[in-house]
Amino acid sequence: ARSLDSRTVVALGCSRPDRLGALQGDFDLIGFDGPQRVEAFRHRLPGGQCKEWDPESGRAPRLSAERLRGAIVVCDGLLESVGDPDAVLRSIRELLADAATAIVVTPDRDLAGRGRPGTGEAGRARWSAAELTHLLESNGLELSWIGLAPSPSNPLERSSLLAVLGV
Repeated sequence: ARSLDSRTVVALGCSRPDRLGALQGDFDLIGFDGPQRVEAFRHRLPGGQCKEWDPESGRAPRLSAERLRGAIVVCDGLLESVGDPDAVLRSIRELLADAATAIVVTPDRDLAGRGRPGTGEAGRARWSAAELTHLLESNGLELSWIGLAPSPSNPLERSSLLAVLGV
């Protein structure tokens, strides 16, 4: 977010407020998720906003083009937990009409799951890097980069994929 000179971070899925905590104070944090996660986000990041949104609706959360201009959309820990990831990706594509870029983080099945699509560690690692690339591109998203992301609890451990879209 800092390297892109952004002032706004839009989080789709509020299950990982710990990862966004480092941005609090420097950025306008706006989260969107189901009602069960909204209160946890508000509690952990009192300086941010979190609003209810159905990630499987296929419709992006409502934000003005002005508010989204230059924003970074972060989807961390959501894609693998919904029944219809294509709906979330449609929302990301819609937000990218005005936002600067989007970042998608999801467990790498080959590293975390050691299983078939739809299974894995905690039953959540669904895609390998090649499969995630295909999923993103088949949903009309421009993939700028994909690689491994450091774990928030151990920066030397890398078991999640990080994809940068729309740059």
